[in-house]
Amino acid sequence: MTQLNSGYLMELHKKIIEIHATSLQMGMNQEQNELLTVIDNLSRVAGCLIDLRLQELESGSITTVNPTGYLDGKMDIAHTVMKKYKETSITY
Repeated sequence: MTQLNSGYLMELHKKIIEIHATSLQMGMNQEQNELLTVIDNLSRVAGCLIDLRLQELESGSITTVNPTGYLDGKMDIAHTVMKKYKETSITY
């Protein structure tokens, strides 16, 4: 059985931060884009999940206040943007 150790999670977190930073830079150089909004919010969710897991590995508990509220909010934004995109891009 493979375990997600803190070293692996830290490397994964670095990659997610890089993707997030790139999406923000692209968003500044272009008009607001649905894809970049989804990438932004999903990368925040992924980063938060890794932070939570690292907290568990290092201290045995989660110290972040209301992580589910944050995660749900970011997922809701990504879902809403994708839903609107699907509705506006349907062609008959």
